[in-house]
Formats: sequence, C-alpha cells, structure tokens
Amino acid sequence: MTLYHVTQSLLAPGSVILPGNFGRILALYRMSDVNALFYRERILEEIRQAGFPEKPRRLSSAFCLEAIQEAQYFRDQVAGRLHVIYQVELVDPNCRQHRGDYNKVAPPSSALASLMENAAREYWQGAVIEHAEIVAESALRVVQYVG
Repeated sequence: MTLYHVTQSLLAPGSVILPGNFGRILALYRMSDVNALFYRERILEEIRQAGFPEKPRRLSSAFCLEAIQEAQYFRDQVAGRLHVIYQVELVDPNCRQHRGDYNKVAPPSSALASLMENAAREYWQGAVIEHAEIVAESALRVVQYVG
C-alpha cells in the first residue's frame, strides 16, 4: 500500500519515523500554549478508551495519508506550506491501525464538549470519511521525497 507522510523534517530515503512523535511534541508544550489541541486529544482518547479500545492510541502512533492528493491538501490546508511530503511504508504492516476522517477533529475545536465528543465518536467509527488519515502503531520508513 502506498502511503504518504507530511512533516517539517528533511529526511533521506530509508529514514525511519518513529511512532509517537506527535505525542512527544504535544508533551513539550504547556497546557495553556495549545489548549484546544490538548482538549481535542483528551476527548479523542477518552472516547477511544470507552468505545474503541482496540483502536491505536493517537499519541503513540504515526500518521499517514493514502493518496498524494490528500497529502497535498493536508499540507496546504492543515499543516502549512513549510511541511514536505514523503512516500512512506509501514515498518510493521500488521500493526494496529485506524482509518478516520481528520477533518472531523482538525483543526482543533474548542466547541462544546458534546459536539467534540460526537466528532470523536464519528472519527473512531470511521463510517463516513472525506479526508482519510491512517493512524498506525508502527514506525514509517521513508521511500522517497515527493514534494
């Protein structure tokens, strides 16, 4: 399966992106710095634990996209033009994975708790997906720089 990863890092083919980097970066910030992001991830984790415990934890996983067009959209509309795109492969293709719609929960929402909880349930259910992301408990291996 061809997958893509969006990041600010410049990497060589063969480089390995470890899972959990998003969680590591989030842990470096104070709660007041990124309040909406902490809130979003807390609600997502609470809903995952309560209703979808078989799904991978976002903060200890790696994120990738299934199509180059989606990676370009994510870079341009969500992450920012300073990011680059790599074609990647899962180091462990048999790892726990989840396919969800990142647009349901990103950008971070400071909406009422019930609205965020509903969005989190829809994200973990993965029934209707317009902008798919793969959350995988695997490292990613860089195949090539795309753009």
